[in-house]
Formats: sequence, C-alpha cells, structure tokens
Amino acid sequence: MPPKQKTKGQKEIYTGNQETLKFYAGVAFAPNVIYLIAYFVFLGSFSWSRWLGWIICGGSAIGGFMTMFASAQAKFSPTGQLLDAGLDLSMTEGMTEYIKDIVIFSSITLTLSLVSGYFMLLWFVIPSYAFYHLWINLLWPWIHGSDDAVDDAASGQGKKKSRVTKVIRR
Repeated sequence: MPPKQKTKGQKEIYTGNQETLKFYAGVAFAPNVIYLIAYFVFLGSFSWSRWLGWIICGGSAIGGFMTMFASAQAKFSPTGQLLDAGLDLSMTEGMTEYIKDIVIFSSITLTLSLVSGYFMLLWFVIPSYAFYHLWINLLWPWIHGSDDAVDDAASGQGKKKSRVTKVIRR
C-alpha cells in the first residue's frame, strides 16, 4: 500500500494560489502588451490575419488565466476568516495543468509570432492535442465498444479470461 500523501491546509492552498496567479498574470498579459506595442508603434500595420492570430492566441492566454482566477476564488467568513481557498492550482493532475499549459503555449506562440506570422500556426497544436485525447479516451472506446475490455482490465478479469482461452486452445 503506497504511503498516504500529506494534504495541504486551506491557508497553504490560498497562499500558493495567490503566487501562482501572480506568475500566470505576467505570463498571460505581458506578451499581449508587447505584441500590441510592437505592431502599433514599430510596424504600424496590422493585417486581418495578424488580428485573428492575436485574438486566438491572446484570447486563449487571457481566457485561461481568467479560468484559473475564477476557480481559485477564496471564500471568507464575515469575520474575515478563510473558509475555502478554492481549487488548488498547484495540483499535478487535473484540468489546471492543461490550463497552465495553454496559457504558457499561447504566450510563447504570440511572442514568437513577432518574428514571423507563420509561428501563429503553432497554436493549432492545442486543438490537435485536445482532439487526440478526446479520440483516445472517449470516442475510440465508444465507437468500438471496448468499454468491457477497459472494465475487465481494471478489475483484473481480462487476465483470467485470456488464460482460460489459452488453455482451451492447447
């Protein structure tokens, strides 16, 4: 039996969330400001494809940050005592890791697109990765009816059935 993991207190989660939000605010907003300043001040022109790329990349970075901000909202009592720290943003598994990755990847893509507009095409890795996970974890098992195989493997029955079929075939 694996050792039990230590759980964090609400105050530790709250302070960790505040530090995480400060970091990701800079990651989400700084490339957007740099991108807009670079194009309006130095380059002077903005084509429709640049606008569209900025809306997609910048919007996904800021939207991801706003999602993190909304999920980490703390609840306080009328006396000011912390009741609930919100979702722990430092979890290693779960949706927060994907949101952090989207914010970072979108910000990097936006910054790289200052060099060449073709870097905006890198952003299409995100929906491709999402579709891949949707296909592997949901659509493929649903289409091919392999839900029983997943349940059998989880319960350990699949090994017993394969042993029985091997014995019968001999």
